[in-house]
Amino acid sequence: MSTAVQDFRNPISDASIDVLETESLARHAYSLIGAEYYEAAHITCRNFDATVDAYLERSLPTFKSGARYLEVGCGRSRLMRYLRPDAQFLLMDISEVMIAHSLGAGQSASPILGSAFRLPFRESVFATVFAFLADPYMHHSYLAELRRTIAPGGSILQVVPAYEWGAPLRAHRRSPAHFSHFFRGSHEAFGPSFLLPKEELLELVADAGFDNVRLTDLRLPLGVPVDHISPDISTPATLQGLSPYELPLLTVIEARLR
Repeated sequence: MSTAVQDFRNPISDASIDVLETESLARHAYSLIGAEYYEAAHITCRNFDATVDAYLERSLPTFKSGARYLEVGCGRSRLMRYLRPDAQFLLMDISEVMIAHSLGAGQSASPILGSAFRLPFRESVFATVFAFLADPYMHHSYLAELRRTIAPGGSILQVVPAYEWGAPLRAHRRSPAHFSHFFRGSHEAFGPSFLLPKEELLELVADAGFDNVRLTDLRLPLGVPVDHISPDISTPATLQGLSPYELPLLTVIEARLR
């Protein structure tokens, strides 16, 4: 099995990955499911959407005039609707298919094709870097790139799947620990998904040179009807004796550069 698709057993902060293979795996997975990624049939993704949208409605980031911001792995951008016109905002994704979802009429941000492991920007340019499902690249190689490209005093806001959700689900499925399992009709694909317990997330971010690291769990909004909840959420909830609304579904990582 190649480095990119092995089931990592060591902490991700210590693991050696083949960046080119991991990038290739991500491109392949999203070339298969990217066009339909935002369809209702991908119910787990829609549950994630509802959870992130509820978070942003109550915790909207502040955008400063003239400052530069980046959304990594943007797909259909989460932040476009909230931008002030005088903020400089860039969108980046490794997948042409996914970034096409942010190319509609009225979009004012600049889309860039690139890898989170090799951000195509000079040093110290961004006030904040955002990512709203950062698990495909939540590795020290990415955190090093965040440190390089964020201006002094800048910050990160990264959302990843909660370990409390993903680990029981992947163990139940007997799936590789650090890979997403996508279905497209009769076909399936695996994409990289580095799933970390909170203590490893804290260590990973702090080791990259960030301070004031804060982790916040997000749960499925009560407004999502029971019959619209993915089995991939209700199953790990049941395994832990929780309702789907009690299960930590996503984790928000906030931190500031030293």
